[in-house]
Amino acid sequence: MATIERRPQRDGALRYRVKVRVYGARPQTATFPTLAAARRWAHATEAALREHRHFPAPEAARHTVAEFLARYTRTVLVRKSPGSARTQTPKLAWWHAALGAQRLADVTPALLVACRDRLAEDHAPATVNGYLAALSHAFTVAVTEWQ
Repeated sequence: MATIERRPQRDGALRYRVKVRVYGARPQTATFPTLAAARRWAHATEAALREHRHFPAPEAARHTVAEFLARYTRTVLVRKSPGSARTQTPKLAWWHAALGAQRLADVTPALLVACRDRLAEDHAPATVNGYLAALSHAFTVAVTEWQ
């Protein structure tokens, strides 16, 4: 839910601070010189958070899934046990092939469901869960550690 707060400045000008809070996502805030701009941002941000796109739009628009998975492989996967790294590497390679060209801002639950269904056509349910778990951990690291 978005709240907009009027904030008078010392010079007499007004600024509008927007706070967007959606369950399951970090609160987002920004300040704008006009009420119209504040409302536009609030609406867009709330919609993005409700669609589970937790990355701030400018940062997520600059990076692809391929870049993100490469960074995850380079920094996180190498610190895992050899067995975990050996089992997760092909799973992450599949996600790289399936979604590598997508911008992070364009990864939606619907896109992930389509990929899951494609995996389920020729893999057992437990294997599909393993693929989803590998990608889920990569996204968790990206959101919590890399913003």
